Amino acid sequence: MKSVSRVLVQGGGIGGLVAATALAQRGVHVDVVEHRPPGSVLGVGLNQPGNALGVMREIGVLDDCLSAGYQFSDLRMAASDSSTMMDIPPSLFQDLPPNNAIQRAELCRILLGAAGSSGGHLHHGSTVASLAEDFGGVDVTFTGAMPDAAVPGDGRYDLVVGFDGIRSQVRRHLFGNRYDAEFTGFAC
Repeated sequence: MKSVSRVLVQGGGIGGLVAATALAQRGVHVDVVEHRPPGSVLGVGLNQPGNALGVMREIGVLDDCLSAGYQFSDLRMAASDSSTMMDIPPSLFQDLPPNNAIQRAELCRILLGAAGSSGGHLHHGSTVASLAEDFGGVDVTFTGAMPDAAVPGDGRYDLVVGFDGIRSQVRRHLFGNRYDAEFTGFAC
């Protein structure tokens, strides 16, 4: 089995930055490509339940998240008429707060810092143009600006992971349009 030493992460959101940080902390060369500029975060805020806080602890940013957020215990899901749909029990992680509400911009700032300080190479304004895999790895070409020499106009990786959202180019490469998103009448 071939070891993984070079990884491309497509998508610099929460999942991509957490993966990049964890891999870089383990000595893997990681390039992250994100088509949006740094800090351009969509949405207002989110909740980090105990399992997410456990991941933040694992990559060393728990204290930063807790300092930037607001911890609370009770979580209730309500319908549009205010009736209770469910009460979510406290976290199974007794050594962590049950929930942490945090602004997306703050979480992005924390995760960008963690990925960069761990040795991840962040490339904003670029994205995957094409992927071609074989038994030895994946050849990748990029679109957009590649601001430093860590990744030239194309690259060779042991692994490519996709955290590129609802219109994922990585998913489309693997499955065609078989799993394209369809509106189901429900949004969260």
